[in-house]
Amino acid sequence: MEVLESSETIELTEQEKQEALQKALAIKQGRINEQRYLARIRQESTPPVLSAEQLLSAILAMASDMVDKFALTADQQEIYQMLAEYFTADKAFETRGDGFSLRKGLLLFGGVGCGKTTMMRLFSQNPRASYVTKSCRWIASQYADQGEEVIFHYSGQYFADMVVNVFRTKNWGICFDDLGTEEVKKHFGNSENVMEKIILNRYDRISEIPYRTHLTTNLSAEQIDELYGSRVRIRMREMFNTIHVTGTDMRK
Repeated sequence: MEVLESSETIELTEQEKQEALQKALAIKQGRINEQRYLARIRQESTPPVLSAEQLLSAILAMASDMVDKFALTADQQEIYQMLAEYFTADKAFETRGDGFSLRKGLLLFGGVGCGKTTMMRLFSQNPRASYVTKSCRWIASQYADQGEEVIFHYSGQYFADMVVNVFRTKNWGICFDDLGTEEVKKHFGNSENVMEKIILNRYDRISEIPYRTHLTTNLSAEQIDELYGSRVRIRMREMFNTIHVTGTDMRK
């Protein structure tokens, strides 16, 4: 077989040129059609509109499929109702507690195994503002490897392709799970209380990302003050609707 030197020019016949051109045009047309399709979905596709009762019914059905022997106490049933109201922007939520507001995020606190994380994961895709759930321990570990970039990443909005989400959410919120279980981490010798900094950064941007920051924790207010300082605790009062989750683990 003849091997061409790298400096030699490869000549194509007219037929080969036409075939190559047709293939290139087909690829380009396919890309154009894909972009038109995605644009049409974004313009025409309307996300489902649900009432609090409809969302709660869907969540409980999903929970029964996902969690073995799923069961709720009376107290947990009430909290699920509250979350359904919150995530459908039902004004009834604001009558549930002193200072409750649909403009704030959620802070669920309670003992180990009472179902806080399960609740927030079940409601993560919702009609109002979907969110991702991230472990505070994992975020602190990421900081040890990657440094300040991690703090910057979690201090602003999350973005996702709306076509992968039932409710067409583009700007996602974040639920920081198990606040207080992370450790102070070092990156190249620099110690940082990662979650303290992220919470304060998100507070500073609260006008951009209202009701898009949520937390779960086993800590009391006094323990939060001890670990993160009074400044963070005071900011958290402004940022969150605080809900006490009681009872035993739902996974009986």
